[in-house]
Amino acid sequence: MTAGELEMAPRRGLQVYYPWLVIGIAFLTVAVAFGLSNAFAVFLIAVTEEFHWSRGLASGALMVGAVVWTAVAPVIGMLLDRYGPRPVLAGGALIMALGFVVSGLARSAAVYYLGRGGLVGIGFAALPVTSQATFLSNWFVRKRGMAIGLAASGIGPWLGGAVFDWTGSYRAAFWVAQGLTLLSVGFIWLAGARRYRQHFS
Repeated sequence: MTAGELEMAPRRGLQVYYPWLVIGIAFLTVAVAFGLSNAFAVFLIAVTEEFHWSRGLASGALMVGAVVWTAVAPVIGMLLDRYGPRPVLAGGALIMALGFVVSGLARSAAVYYLGRGGLVGIGFAALPVTSQATFLSNWFVRKRGMAIGLAASGIGPWLGGAVFDWTGSYRAAFWVAQGLTLLSVGFIWLAGARRYRQHFS
C-alpha cells in the first residue's frame, strides 16, 4: 500500500461510516422536537387538574406554539441559508429547552403560554425534518430520500409519553424534556465538529 493510499484510508472510513452517525443525530433531534412538543395530549389532564383551567385554555398554548412556529419558519430558513444548520439547530434546541424550563416553572397561564407556546414554538421551528435535510443532503446523494426518511421516522409523540410515564408528573417531564433537548445540542455540535464542518455546513 502506498503512502497516498494510507493517507486516503481514514477519509474513506469517514465517508462510509460518519453519514450514518449524522442520520442518528438527525433522528434524535427530530424525535426530541416532535416527540416532546407534540405530546401535549399526554400532559393536558395533569395541567387542567393542577391549574383548574378549561381544556380550551390549556390547549391554547399549543395553538400559540403553532402560530409562532408558522411565523418564525421563514426566518429560520433565511438563517439556515446564511449561517448553516449547526448554529441554527443548536440555537433552536437551546430556545426549546428554555421553553420547557419556563413551562415547568409556570404558575400562571401567561407564563405557561410564554414557555409552552412562544419559546417552544420558536425552538421547534428550527428542528423539523426540513432543517435536517439541509445537511443530510450533503452526505447522501444517491440515497438522499432514504436518509431523510430515516430521520423523519423520529416523528411521533412516543418520546413525550415515555417521559411522562417515567416521571409521573408533567413538571418533572418538562425538566427531563429540557435535559434531552440540551443533549441534542451536544450531538448537533458533534456533527459539526471542525474536521466534518465542510460537509455539515
